[in-house]
Amino acid sequence: MVDSDSNEDSDWEEVNENDYDIPKFEEDNGNVKEYTQQLDIPTGGIQITVDEGVPAPKSKKFDVEGYVRRAVNRRKKELQEDIHKAHVLCLLSRGVYVNQYLIDEEVLGVALSVLPSKQSYPPKNVDLIYLESFIKWFKKVFKIAPEKQTPEGSGSQNDFKNNLITQINKHEAVDVNYLVYIFISILRALGVHVRLINSLQPLPLKPPSTQLIQDPNRGKKKTAEGLPDNEVANCSTDLKNSSKNMKDTEQKTKSSKISSKRACSEPQSKRAKRSVSQTTPTKSANNSMSSQNSLSDSDSDFDLNRSVPRNRKKSQQGARAESEPSKSRKGNSKSKKVLGKGRKMISSDEEIVEEVKKQKKQDKSRQFIDVWLEVYLEEEERWVSVDLINAKIMCDGDFEAKATQPLVYIVAFGNDKHVKDVTRRYASRWLTGTQKLRVDSKWWQKALRPLLGKRTRRDKEEDELLDQHLMNQPIPASVQEIKNHPLFAMKRHLLKFEAIYPPEPAPLGFIKNEAVYSRDCVKTLHSRELWMRSAKVVRIGEIPYKVVKARPKYDKMTSTVIKDRPLELFGEWQVEDYIPPPAKDGKVPRNDYGNVELFLPKMLPKGTVHLREPGISRIAKKLSIDCAPALVGFDFHSGGSHPTYDGHIVCEEFKDLLLDAWREDHEESMKREEAKRRKRVLGNWKRLIRMLQAQVQQMQDENQGKGEGIRSFLMNNCNMDCP
Repeated sequence: MVDSDSNEDSDWEEVNENDYDIPKFEEDNGNVKEYTQQLDIPTGGIQITVDEGVPAPKSKKFDVEGYVRRAVNRRKKELQEDIHKAHVLCLLSRGVYVNQYLIDEEVLGVALSVLPSKQSYPPKNVDLIYLESFIKWFKKVFKIAPEKQTPEGSGSQNDFKNNLITQINKHEAVDVNYLVYIFISILRALGVHVRLINSLQPLPLKPPSTQLIQDPNRGKKKTAEGLPDNEVANCSTDLKNSSKNMKDTEQKTKSSKISSKRACSEPQSKRAKRSVSQTTPTKSANNSMSSQNSLSDSDSDFDLNRSVPRNRKKSQQGARAESEPSKSRKGNSKSKKVLGKGRKMISSDEEIVEEVKKQKKQDKSRQFIDVWLEVYLEEEERWVSVDLINAKIMCDGDFEAKATQPLVYIVAFGNDKHVKDVTRRYASRWLTGTQKLRVDSKWWQKALRPLLGKRTRRDKEEDELLDQHLMNQPIPASVQEIKNHPLFAMKRHLLKFEAIYPPEPAPLGFIKNEAVYSRDCVKTLHSRELWMRSAKVVRIGEIPYKVVKARPKYDKMTSTVIKDRPLELFGEWQVEDYIPPPAKDGKVPRNDYGNVELFLPKMLPKGTVHLREPGISRIAKKLSIDCAPALVGFDFHSGGSHPTYDGHIVCEEFKDLLLDAWREDHEESMKREEAKRRKRVLGNWKRLIRMLQAQVQQMQDENQGKGEGIRSFLMNNCNMDCP
C-alpha cells in the first residue's frame, strides 16, 4: 500500500457505525473522557486501497557532450564545404587560363601553319562529313609521346603557351589533354566554333564519416532496439563470459571478442554467412564439419573476383579439399581449379596484398579522360561531342565511363571566352544523385555569372535539346532514386500535404510491384485558410481530398495544447476565385474577428477603398465613419503566429471627407508639434543661460575670495618680517 496525499478523489467504503465497536468520547465537567471498547475485526480483514500518484516526469538533462559533438561536426562540415568551393573556383580559373591561350593569336598562327593545303579549310556550313575527314587527318599527323612529358606547372606563365607551340610544331602531344588542346587550336584557327569541355574534380562537398565525431551510444541503442530480447540476453552473457576469460590464452580472448561483437551487431541470418572458423583438425567430427562449412563461406569472402555465386557442390568440394591438413598446398591448387573459371582462391595474406597492389596498379595505369571537346555543326544546328582517342562523334554517353568518377561539374569554354555548365548532358544521374554532390545552385550561378555571355538563340535551342534529353530518360531501377525525382514519383514518398491526382492515374512503370507515376500527377493540397490567402475558396459541397493531423494548437481558455485535430485538405481543382462581399449602407464587411482579409489587392470589397494614412481610424471614429483594419498576412514570432495589418478599409463615399479631415488634423498636429518644439528650444536656451550666469557668478565669488585671502596673507607676513 502506498499512501498519497494527492489522491483526494479516492473512493472509501461506507460502513455502519453500529456494526463495529469504536472508541467513545464524552464530556465530564468540560474535560473529554475517553473509554475504549473491544473492536471486532472481520474474518476477511480490512483492506484499504490507495491509488498511486502519477510519478513526476524526469527532466531531461542537458547533454553537454552531444552539444559539443554536434558543434564540432557542424564546423567540420562548413569547413569542408568552403574547401570544396575554393577548389571549384581554382579548377574553374584553370580552365579559363587554358582557354585563353587556345584563342591566342600566336598559337592560332602556328596551328594554321600545320594544315597541308587550302583543301583542308571548312565549308561555309560545317557538317559531319568534314568533321570526320578532319579527325582522320589529325589522327594520322599527331601522335601521343608520353615519354617526352614536360612539367606543366613550373616556370613562368608562358610555359603552357610555349609547350603547346612546341608540341604543335613537333606534331606530338605529351598526353590526351594536350592532344585535345592542339585539335581545338587548329579548328579555331579555321574559324570553327569549338568548345573545350572540362570535367572538374574538386574535393568532396561533405567530409567522410571517419572525420566526424560519432555518437558512442548510437550503435548500442540500435542493437538493443533491433534485436529480440533473447538475443540481447545472449549478447550480454557472451560479453560477460568473454570478460571472465581474460586470463586465458590470447587466441581464446580474440575469438571470444570477435564472436561476441558479431553476435551483438549482426542478425542471425548474416552470422552463418560471415562466421570464420577458429577450430583445428584435432577436434571432434562435429567441429570438423562446422569448420568445413565456415571455410567455404570464408573463402567466398576473400574471393575478389566473385560476382555471382557458383554451384554449391563445387564450393563444398573446394572447401573440403582445402580443409585437409596433409595436402594443404596440393589441396589449395586443386581448389583453385575446381572453383571454375574467373575465380581465384587466395589462401595467404601475401597473395591478398599482391592482388590489391595489382588492382591499384591497374587503376593507376588506366587513363581517365576529363578533357574533351564539342564542335558546332551549322548543318545540324547543334553541338556534337568528339572523342579524339577513338575517333568518334556524337558519343555523349561514352565520356561518363571514361572520365573520373563522379561527374559533378562539367564546364564548356567557348571561342568568345564564355563559360557554360553542361553537366546534365553527360551525367546520367543528373536527376537523382549528381546534384547532391554539388554545392548550392545559387552560389554556383553567382560564381559563373561574370563568365556567362549574352544568351543567344543558339543557347536557347541547346537548352531545349537538353531539357528534351532529360525528359526522355528511363525510369530509375531503384526505389531510392525515385525519391525527390523531378520526373517520377511513388505514393510512399508523398509528403504530408501532397497527393496523387487524378486518384488512379496510369502508371508509367513498376518497381517491386509498386507503381511509378509522373511527377505532374503530384499535387500540393492546402486547407481552407491557406486557400483564402491565395484569394481562393472551396466550392460548396466539396469533400476533402485528404485529411491529416493538424499542428498542435494552444488553447488560452483551458491552458492546454490541443493535438491530433483533423485538418481537411483540398486541391486546386476543388477551389474557385474568392468574390468579396460588397459594402452596404456605409458599412464595411468584416470577418469573424472584425477585420478585412486583404491578402491580395483583388480581395478588396466592392465599394471600399484602402487607406494607409497613419491615424485614419481615430479621425473616422470622430466622424462616426465605419472603418476596419486591413489584414494583409501573418508573421511568426515569439513562439506563435501573429496577424499583420496595413492601413484601414472605408467606404468609397467617405474617402474625400475622411482624407480632408485627416489633412486638417495632420496640419494642426504639425502646428502643435512645432509649437512644442519652439517652446522646448526656448526653455533649453533659458536653462542654458541661467546655468552660465550661475557659473559666472560663482567664478567671480571665488576669485574675490581668493584675492582678499592673498592680500591678508601678504600683509601679515610683511608685518612679521619687517625689522
